[in-house]
Amino acid sequence: MSIPRPFFLILFALASLVVSALLLSPDAAAHVRWFTDADDPLLATFPVYSLFDVEVLIWIGIGLFLIACAIALDGRLPVPPIVNSKIRHDFMELLRIFTGISLVLTAYSGGLIAPHLVATGGFGLALLFLQGFIGILLNANRFVHHAALL
Repeated sequence: MSIPRPFFLILFALASLVVSALLLSPDAAAHVRWFTDADDPLLATFPVYSLFDVEVLIWIGIGLFLIACAIALDGRLPVPPIVNSKIRHDFMELLRIFTGISLVLTAYSGGLIAPHLVATGGFGLALLFLQGFIGILLNANRFVHHAALL
């Protein structure tokens, strides 16, 4: 099984982008720290992992192994047909509407995608307007494909 050249180039570009982002980014705190009190004395003793710690490298290896297994099995497993039912259609419509409402309300409250990511400055304001516009497009059921790409 050979990989088509355009797909390989896109995959290589995405992999290069991810690797460069990981190598150039500073050490990041785990996402659970977002929900903790910054003055908590137990937080100071909590270990912070960097990209090249053994534990992180082991989990990266496990993740890459699982991705390789998924790619290898994807071509060998049968593809079940997607049933075009009313329940599936209704679920997709509800998901579109709730996503649009969430984007509009989060933009109205000043958050980017999530309420704890507060937009600041002119660029943040532009992103808020873009987020609200995407939510409106999803709720209006117009240019849904374009809104999803945005």
